[in-house]
Amino acid sequence: MIEETFNVTSLENAVKRLGEVLVRYKNVLSDDVLRDSAIQRFKFTYSIAL
Repeated sequence: MIEETFNVTSLENAVKRLGEVLVRYKNVLSDDVLRDSAIQRFKFTYSIAL
């Protein structure tokens, strides 16, 4: 039987980075740059997860 392992390091890093920007954005909801960054990081994280 062939056993496959998956390297999820990239996904873990992307989730961590997304969390970082979400914490910063939560403190300053009026910052459009942080909002855009959070959206971009979410898209990137989602694409890795697929």
